[in-house]
Amino acid sequence: MSSSDAARGLVVFESHHIAFRAEAVLQAAQVDFAFKIVLAPRNVNQGCDYAIAFPSENLQQVRTMLAVAGLSEGLAYYIGLWQ
Repeated sequence: MSSSDAARGLVVFESHHIAFRAEAVLQAAQVDFAFKIVLAPRNVNQGCDYAIAFPSENLQQVRTMLAVAGLSEGLAYYIGLWQ
């Protein structure tokens, strides 16, 4: 399985405000994995065009960090073959 075929975690948001706050939380934490803002796939879109993609093995870490920052509502998590 190539790295482009690896399962990725994806967090999608119901507002741009929440998406950019989540990105800031991950940047401030200086996490040791790559993440990036991407366009949310239409089939999982929560009302906002943006999502954050990250390695699937970091799902729990991302979920915990965002929850601690008060970002637990208005978002959803997925694992899949996202670009």
